[in-house]
Amino acid sequence: MTRIIHQDASTNDLHSADTLLRTLYGRASLKDPGPRRFRYRQKIDGDDRMKIARLRTTDSVEFSNELDQITIAQVSGDFRLELSPDRRMSPVQPTLVPRNVGHEGWGDDFDLLIVNLNPAAVAVFTDVRPEAESLINGPQDFVPAQSPESARLWCSTVKHVAREIVSNDRVMQSPLVRLSAFRLLTVSAIEAFGDRHRAVEPQAALPDAVRRARAFIDDNAHTAITVDDVARAARMSTRGLQWAFRRHLDSTPTEYLRRVRLEGARQDLLAADPDGDASVESIALRWGFAHSGRFAGYYQDAFHERPSATLKR
Repeated sequence: MTRIIHQDASTNDLHSADTLLRTLYGRASLKDPGPRRFRYRQKIDGDDRMKIARLRTTDSVEFSNELDQITIAQVSGDFRLELSPDRRMSPVQPTLVPRNVGHEGWGDDFDLLIVNLNPAAVAVFTDVRPEAESLINGPQDFVPAQSPESARLWCSTVKHVAREIVSNDRVMQSPLVRLSAFRLLTVSAIEAFGDRHRAVEPQAALPDAVRRARAFIDDNAHTAITVDDVARAARMSTRGLQWAFRRHLDSTPTEYLRRVRLEGARQDLLAADPDGDASVESIALRWGFAHSGRFAGYYQDAFHERPSATLKR
């Protein structure tokens, strides 16, 4: 079962703050501020795939850390994060932070906004967005957003997901809403911070009808839609839709729908507690696969592992 996270805690005790920080980053540690004043607050909302955290202090703090998650940070106030004296995170601008590389931080009266994405969950996107690999592997240096436009897109996406979704426990009870929020954050991260040099050449512009069909499938794969429903959404005949997918995507609407559903099932398997009530069969059924053996075969072909192996991670 997916672990939903809501934490909002504050302290003026260094040991308690260190314990709080380790709930977010297991390899982090705070340094003794000595006789200086100290006040720390940490708010985290999310689940096993995504977390949005806000770290605030009105006093002085120093820490060291090494990240194993995909981490995008933005700071306001007096704060420095560096790998070495000549390799520092840009202030104010949202920045992709290197993974599995030790870094140091210093701050006095700052507000640090952090988004964490699970690399294993993001890996599902590499088939359709190869530049996602650059997020998963992690940069060797701090990477700011690629343009002011992509920075604004990222900030507005995080603001929406933080305010309207992850902080609302009732909304977070819906697996589909959580999946949609994770996809939104991931795609926005790829757009803002993904390495375009790792991407394949873009395919020729798709006809509007094909783009409408794909968008309809992406938005409704969790429901019992049929190819006829997709054709109506694309505003063309079923036979015409089949032909268009073959010509422009070298696929069929049924194959595309199956792939999107398999990706949804994989996300749920990755997020599920292997010791909980979730099962391969129940997750497969949730995504429209009534025959568990057939689902396992499709899954093996798509991801090169059995769904039971994904669930046990």
